[in-house]
Amino acid sequence: MTVGEALARARHDAGLSTAEISLRTRIRQSIIDGIEHDDYSACGGDFYARGHIRAIAQVLRVDSVPLVEAYDAARRPGEWIVAASRSEPIMAARTPELGVPYEEPGPVTTDDDTQPITMGPRSDPVTTGEAPGMATADELPGRVTADELPGRVAADEPRQPVAIGGPPDPIMAADVSEPYWMSRRDRHRALWIALGATVLAAAGLGGLILAVGTSGHQAPNASGAGRRHAGGRSATQQAAASPSPSSPSPAGGRRARALIPASIAAFGPGGTGQGDSPQLARQALAGNAAQPWHSAWYTTARFGNLQSGTGLLLDMGRTVTITSARIALGHQRGADLALRIGNSPDLVGLPPVARANGAAGVVRLTAAPTRGRYVLVWFTRLPPDQAGTFQVFVYDITLRGYR
Repeated sequence: MTVGEALARARHDAGLSTAEISLRTRIRQSIIDGIEHDDYSACGGDFYARGHIRAIAQVLRVDSVPLVEAYDAARRPGEWIVAASRSEPIMAARTPELGVPYEEPGPVTTDDDTQPITMGPRSDPVTTGEAPGMATADELPGRVTADELPGRVAADEPRQPVAIGGPPDPIMAADVSEPYWMSRRDRHRALWIALGATVLAAAGLGGLILAVGTSGHQAPNASGAGRRHAGGRSATQQAAASPSPSSPSPAGGRRARALIPASIAAFGPGGTGQGDSPQLARQALAGNAAQPWHSAWYTTARFGNLQSGTGLLLDMGRTVTITSARIALGHQRGADLALRIGNSPDLVGLPPVARANGAAGVVRLTAAPTRGRYVLVWFTRLPPDQAGTFQVFVYDITLRGYR
């Protein structure tokens, strides 16, 4: 399977179109179509092609390393041919063969002697004698003798490296460079002192925490004692201290518990037909931070002035009473959201009952007991993402109440 086929299959498995991939990666749709058909001519080179492969793989949540390696393996034979042609040595126009004398023009003298000096093969050393047709060592133009070489070291002189900027500093052994007063026994003693101080600090902190915790439980006991001694109060005072029989009980005498919604859908200003990333809505209930539901990305925190908000609509299947909600978001702070409850799946029929501003991480919203069939988690401001745009991530929603 080629790189393009692997990316196309992963996109089909994720239920995404090339237009959605283009929105999330900011890569032109025509380039994405070309990559899925293993056509990288529009990428602008191998460097950009690898970057596009990594960006698309990140959106599809697949490992990009084997894809990039497969791309390199498919492109490497052509690169080897180019490298081989570039690495060929530049040959001289004419190279004399070994063992065959070649002619080299000598200097022009005042007598216009243009007769070339014939030298032997380059493998033969130049001798100091005068052989017929051979140039002596003294006759070679510009030749420098051994005595004229600057800075030449004679055979009887010591061969030592010349230091630049003075002699290097000696490297001292580890035990020599330590302070003379720090012996091994002193080091062990200092280590034990530090360990003892750490243990004492931890014990002191534990005692402080225990004292604070104990003092925090004294207030309810004192309050209970005060209630036990309040038997002598008048009936009017007791009625003022206790809830009125006509006021509704928060849970009607029942304990709130987790409620499981019947379905969930992405929700936009016009309803469920305009929600962001509708195919990922179920992931907002999965509790997996690595695979959350996310909105589309926008250029500003206020949705680029394109719409008023985005969210997730939970259908409880029947009318229930909601008392609180726990919503797990991404780590980027800056989300403004509202919990809206009602019996009609539209913004007008879902009045807000609780809000949170600048939220991140796990958000807990507590509301007065509110009855309704539909619960909307509605975002009116988005936090920034790592790409410099704005979008929100949700990977868990837990509602509590009673039926």
